[in-house]
Amino acid sequence: MLNRHALTKLRNDVKDGLNTKVICLDPDRLSRKLMNQLIITDEIEKRGVQLVFVNGEYTKTPKGNLFYSMRGAIAELKSEKLTTKLTTF
Repeated sequence: MLNRHALTKLRNDVKDGLNTKVICLDPDRLSRKLMNQLIITDEIEKRGVQLVFVNGEYTKTPKGNLFYSMRGAIAELKSEKLTTKLTTF
């Protein structure tokens, strides 16, 4: 989901040129949906803002991009499994 108050504020601040760096714990803190994570990452990087993760470094190489996408896909799977478990009770 891209419609989250703090995320919307961050995206607007990046768009308005108020940030030079975004520090985030993990990629899945941007979004638990891989597609949204990639959209947000692209928006940040296209504005020339540095995106830094506390719990890992993802280089802009084919290997780094693969690991970044894998982390996002795993987070999405975990989120879906948790949602499924919660709705079956």
